[in-house]
Amino acid sequence: LVSRPRGAGCSGRLAGAAPRRVDRLALMEGLGPWSGDPVEGPELLEVATQQLLYKKRRRAPCYPTLEEAAEARRQAGDLSPEAAMTLARRGTRKIGERWAWRTDPRLTYRSPLYLTEEQVCAFLDRINAPALLIRGETGLDSPRQLWEERASRVSAMELDTLPGGHHLHMDQPAPVAERIARFFRDHPRKSD
Repeated sequence: LVSRPRGAGCSGRLAGAAPRRVDRLALMEGLGPWSGDPVEGPELLEVATQQLLYKKRRRAPCYPTLEEAAEARRQAGDLSPEAAMTLARRGTRKIGERWAWRTDPRLTYRSPLYLTEEQVCAFLDRINAPALLIRGETGLDSPRQLWEERASRVSAMELDTLPGGHHLHMDQPAPVAERIARFFRDHPRKSD
């Protein structure tokens, strides 16, 4: 499996839930899902429910130009102007004279429920495949990720930090691709 943050959360759970089915695991900017404080659970569910009910009636924003759509995406996250334009070219569609993102706006909603950190660690403890976690030097940094603690739970974990931010695969694709390729060469599939 090769995954980025949102996918890294799913991949970490999958590799822990079905450890015999995952031969290798390469992750970028994420190791397991975001965890939550159980005390915050009811409030998070309330916020997520309100988003679902309120935003269901709203339309996704449209932009007069492709460049303005790219700039809005760049401002929403850690992206270079070039990476934002790449995403805008492949992720928008023209509706009349305006540009709209094709992505489902619900992807920006809060999650209604989070696992506790203990639950996340229970999944990570079961991962027995060789694993690689690539982080950007200026990537995600959240007290909820507990990177080192989580990495220590995976028995065969390699950690690597590369120049770049959260979207280092878009801003520095060659070093990221080389690091992942080397990991897969060093850890061939069991059936290879």
